[in-house]
Amino acid sequence: MTERRLAELLATREHDVERSVRVDELGRGTDDATIVAYAARAERLLVTYDDDFLDPSVLGRIGVLVQPNERTSSFRTANMIDGVATAMAQEQVVDHDDAVYLGERWL
Repeated sequence: MTERRLAELLATREHDVERSVRVDELGRGTDDATIVAYAARAERLLVTYDDDFLDPSVLGRIGVLVQPNERTSSFRTANMIDGVATAMAQEQVVDHDDAVYLGERWL
């Protein structure tokens, strides 16, 4: 999965997408706490394969979608995210007690 390709696919499917490296106040190398603060303030969900965002202090503030297998194609990951978006409102993902793990069940 490449972040750029996944963002492009999601944008063509009318998801409102921002990549942290393209956000003026974030950029490449931004620490996780700053990314979480931005996501909370901007009411963004976070798509990641980085388990650093699974800390309980994060999960209560933002919705996290986790792709546990970073070898899954961007296309397949986008399909999984579409499945989540169909089944759950963004508020449900944010209010969820745990991260939402992307996998076969969302296809």
